[in-house]
Amino acid sequence: MRVLYILAPNDRFNYGDLLFPYIVQYYFKDCVDKIIFCSTSKSDLTRIGGVATENFRSLFKAKKADDNFLIVAGGDSLFIDWQTILSFVDPYAKYFYIADNILGRLFFSTFYKKVKYHATTLYPFSIGKDELCNFKKVFYNSLGGSILEQKKDSLCKQKVTNILKTVDYISIRDKATHDLLKLYGIQNVMVPDSAILMSDVFSENFLFSNISPVLKDLLNREYIFFQINAEHGNNKEKYYSDLLSSIAKECKLHICLCPIGLAPGHSDNIPLKNIHEKISDFSTFISDPTIWDIMYLIKHARIYVGTSLHGTITAMSFNTAFISHGPLKLKNYIMTWVNNGNEYFVDDYFKLEESIKKTLSRKFFLDSNFQKCSVIESINKIKQQM
Repeated sequence: MRVLYILAPNDRFNYGDLLFPYIVQYYFKDCVDKIIFCSTSKSDLTRIGGVATENFRSLFKAKKADDNFLIVAGGDSLFIDWQTILSFVDPYAKYFYIADNILGRLFFSTFYKKVKYHATTLYPFSIGKDELCNFKKVFYNSLGGSILEQKKDSLCKQKVTNILKTVDYISIRDKATHDLLKLYGIQNVMVPDSAILMSDVFSENFLFSNISPVLKDLLNREYIFFQINAEHGNNKEKYYSDLLSSIAKECKLHICLCPIGLAPGHSDNIPLKNIHEKISDFSTFISDPTIWDIMYLIKHARIYVGTSLHGTITAMSFNTAFISHGPLKLKNYIMTWVNNGNEYFVDDYFKLEESIKKTLSRKFFLDSNFQKCSVIESINKIKQQM
């Protein structure tokens, strides 16, 4: 039996992470007999549009009699550590790391994550083939590596290269990481994020039939889809509420405040709710969205404005106007794949209002076909190796 394991951080509500399994499944379902979704923990986020996942331990239960393949499905997951990942899904893990800090050595956290998660690999989503049993091939699908870029002087270069040299195919979604791996002597190809294919995978009818009924009233208006995460939005709510108030009045647009990441480490709902309280007369706060709600609302917005990479990629995929700002991984992606990227990514958030109004005043068109064709070509390369 040919079995495909799809590994991604999709046991938490972060929009982009929940998309990857659908994209990979759509393009690989015909070339394997069975697909197993796995993450760090066993989960079931189907209520919000995610998939049910097996836990990390399932990777070590692959049957020797089967032809087993692993695709690390995407995200900014290259060399992100266990401590960071567990902080998103396990509220108890931090106490074991605190105990280790007091003790002055890694003992409690190592024991805890091995017993509970079978965390025997050095990293959760950067896995070498020799760290696993009974897998014929391991592939990395359009991974981001802002962690690798930020910590390149503190990560052990030898450990990084030892892991990556056992991987059969590595595609990287931004130039900065691609160039850094080449310096390490690691062969890799630069490929856009696979989520760019969502407009080819999810039809208008499918999305409309899966959105929450409470959205129907909002969809009768022209609106801005605005999103910001806690890191960039907390303590700046007055600035953003004033900015959105100005745009709403001048451009006669409603404001849709919709979180994209609700997991710890993202917490979009906190600043967005605070902004909504200041501009409630002309804004709608979506408190409990599904991934289909998010996708459909971005697709039909006049403009997407936010700090989310996959919010931006959704806008690109459906040719919705967008202005982005915030994280390094978002800037790296736009500068890699969008001509005149400086027009779409704003480094100085005080210039955000000017950029939004300028974009709204002109006809918007961004051709994503090149990105889509590049991803399909990469997918076919993986299929050829299976």
